[in-house]
Amino acid sequence: MDDLPLLLAGPGDVVAVMPHVIGARPDGSVVVFPIDPQRPVARADIPATSEKYGDVAQGLAKSFDRFAGGQVLVLAFTDQLERATSVCDAVAAALEPATSVVDRIAAQGDSWLRLGDTRPEAVNQGSITQADRDRVAVAFIGRGHRQPYDSLSQLRASFDPVEEDLSAAVTASAEQMDLVGVWAPAAAFEQRWMTHTIEGFVARPAPLSADDAARLIGDVQNVPRRDHALGLMTHQESGAHAALWKDLLTRSPEDARTPVANLAAFGAWLHGDGMGARLALERVTDPTNSLASLLDTAIDRGVDPAGWTPPVIEPLDGQERPGGPAERHDSRREPPSREGPDRKGPPR
Repeated sequence: MDDLPLLLAGPGDVVAVMPHVIGARPDGSVVVFPIDPQRPVARADIPATSEKYGDVAQGLAKSFDRFAGGQVLVLAFTDQLERATSVCDAVAAALEPATSVVDRIAAQGDSWLRLGDTRPEAVNQGSITQADRDRVAVAFIGRGHRQPYDSLSQLRASFDPVEEDLSAAVTASAEQMDLVGVWAPAAAFEQRWMTHTIEGFVARPAPLSADDAARLIGDVQNVPRRDHALGLMTHQESGAHAALWKDLLTRSPEDARTPVANLAAFGAWLHGDGMGARLALERVTDPTNSLASLLDTAIDRGVDPAGWTPPVIEPLDGQERPGGPAERHDSRREPPSREGPDRKGPPR
């Protein structure tokens, strides 16, 4: 949560930013919101029965094991006051004394209420105006964030497969990539195509054509090329990378989804979108995949993505990568075609 685009003046502002931080209106959620932006935001569904509040509280507290000593707000998004009070109390008890809970807030719609607060000087309840929401939305959209979904179920549904059958094209692409991998010049050529295609989307986001989508999905079935796509991600551009791989995830055949889901999850995590990362990981079809397990652990433990440093990418052909950082999105660069102008050797 280290890139909030505006200062928060009180509980009302925190409630107003929550849909943008999570990606959807968090109705039915309990959220731990840190005052220190270097700490993670943690969210869970409010259980249907109070007997399970303790388990949820322990799970949320686990996310802050590495961040003891900070201050947080606990917010319950429900119109049932007794439920909000009980779940906030349970979460606060699990967090303290290692983490200081400075406020407990119930929120529903445009209204919020400070729970258990008797300070006469404090504003103990309030409403969020449309002007407040517009101010927050402008700040987040100006940073490249999309409008939040109306509900968490809508956000989850946005990861559902679309009605586009790329199975045959992805299989053919992956098989061709297996042949390419044994010949270094051809593998280097494909790596350059990947770089251009991914960076082209980052510069000018638009869904890839069916042919390019299938080719890129087929590429990342190969671990070195999947890792090449990971290495292209930076903190600044991670949101665009997450959007690219989320789109490709919804277009991927089931048996090809795992590496694409990992890339979507990694981009979301790097962007500070833990919810998006978790939803992408739900689409992993290989339960033994080590990268998916690693990402799940990082998200579960609240590992700060600020520690990620993109690796230095060394092209397979040993040539210097064209264009430095300042020329990264130079529109004059032509993408390598599938055949290549002077390509010799086995066809793809």
